This record gives sequence, structure tokens and C-alpha cells, in this order.
Amino acid sequence: MQNSPFFDRQAFESKLSLYFNQCLPGESTLKKAMGYSLLSPGKRIRPQLVYETAAQFGLSSALTEPVAFALEMVHAFSLIHDDLPCMDDDDLRRGLPTNHKVFGEPMALLAGDALLSHALETFGLLVGRINPLLYQRAFQLFTRALGGHGLMGGQAQELEPISTLDTLLKIQKMKTTALFEVAFLVPLILVGFPPEDEIFQNYLLLSQAFGFAFQAADDLEDRVQDFSAQFGSTKNLLSFMPAAELKSTAQKRLADCAVLERSPTALELARRIAAL
Repeated sequence: MQNSPFFDRQAFESKLSLYFNQCLPGESTLKKAMGYSLLSPGKRIRPQLVYETAAQFGLSSALTEPVAFALEMVHAFSLIHDDLPCMDDDDLRRGLPTNHKVFGEPMALLAGDALLSHALETFGLLVGRINPLLYQRAFQLFTRALGGHGLMGGQAQELEPISTLDTLLKIQKMKTTALFEVAFLVPLILVGFPPEDEIFQNYLLLSQAFGFAFQAADDLEDRVQDFSAQFGSTKNLLSFMPAAELKSTAQKRLADCAVLERSPTALELARRIAAL
């Protein structure tokens, strides 16, 4: 995806690298393994959404950056662990050898664990910068997206046979959408929106539509690149619904969001799906 008007990817890359090196001065194999995945070229969609939402509601950079950094650390952790031989057993990630192929499985495991730990530490930088009650709400949303209700719970369910669309949608909501909810909603929490506020509810719906559409776009693009991919894995939505239906459902869910026009990234995703 391209830069949002509210997000400078190159500047973010520089800030993330600087922060990471300040967190872990010196050199070690663990640090190299962590940096290999965290600082490798990526879409940076989650931090882009954080900056985008934060800018529209006047959230300061002192509150925005820790959330964006923490989310990207969590994302890097999830990719390392997803690729491990005991999970998806992948050799390549973003065109490069996966972490365990470079550093070995034990070090990759530790690098993922360390990134998750540093994500929590980084999110904790908000302490003292924001009302404690707002921080508590934001931290609860963030951590809930990581554990059994979110990322790790979804990964655990993915280890079991996937035989229905409902099961796959539940897994993808936990693994993918949960972090998008954090990206869209934590800035709103830090600004002071209560969960019952109409704006908050509208962004919640957008985050859920975005998560589904993001996965749909990836699966549709996999079909274009390799037509057999849709038949090779029940992790692909195309194993359970025709491409035309998947495309139209994703488009409708995004179009039905009242705040779609306020998110350049979501609008670009809608255009990306329309072109498939």
C-alpha cells in the first residue's frame, strides 16, 4: 500500500530503527534476529492506521509513536512464530529467508518472544503521559488482542482442522482483525472517546470490515498469482466461497462503514479489491 497523507513510511522506518537500537544497545545474536524481522521491508499497515487515526483526532506524537512501535513489534513476533517449523514451516518471508532459516529455530523462537516483551514495554511508555483510566482501557484492548482472545488463540485454533467458513472467519478475526482493531481504536481511547460513542462504534465497524477485506484481498491476489493456491489450503477464504462472492462481500462491508471516507488506507484497500 502507498503512504497515507498522515503517514511517512520512510520517517517511520528511521524512527523505529532508532528506537529499537536505543532499547537494545550493543550487538548480540538475539538483537540481530529481532532486528532482522522487525526492520526488514514491510507494508507497515498497522502503524499507518495508528498514525492516520491519531492525526485526525489530534493525538500527539508522544502518544502515537509508542502504540505504532508496539504494534509493529507484535506483528514481527507473529510472523517469526508463524514461520517456525512447528507452525507453518515456511522458508521465505517477503522474499527473504525466514528468521529461523537465518538464525536457527531456538534463536528465532527467542527473538519472537523478546519482540513481544518489548512491545509491552513500549506500550508502557504511555504511563505518565495519559490519564491512567484511559491507559488502562487502551492497554486492555492491546493485550486482549494478543492472547487467547486474539492472536495466539487464533493461531492455536489454526492448528486444528478447518472444516467450515465460520471456523476460518473466527480464526482470521482473532489473528488479523484484532490487531487492526487496536490500530483504529487505541488512538480514539487515548483521545477520550468512550466505547458507547457513535464515532468509536463506527471505527470499530471499520476495523472489522478492514480486517475481513484485508484478508480477502490477500486471498484473491494469491488466486491470481497461483490459481491452485485456493485449493491447497483451508486457510484461504476461497476454499469456502467463490471469488466473486468474496470480492463483493468485502466491498460491501467497507462501503457500509460510515467513516470509510476518513481513512485513506481503507479507501485504498477498497480500490485494491475493486481492481482484482
